[in-house]
Amino acid sequence: MQSIIESAWENRSLLEKSETKEVIKEVIHQLDTGKLRVASPTD
Repeated sequence: MQSIIESAWENRSLLEKSETKEVIKEVIHQLDTGKLRVASPTD
């Protein structure tokens, strides 16, 4: 997933591909459900 998103960041035309859209939706879903985090807790 990371490589697809990074490629789309560099080449915005990839955002038109259904594979890229599905990966983005999946990452958002995983963030919403807590399976992925964008930061780690600190002490």
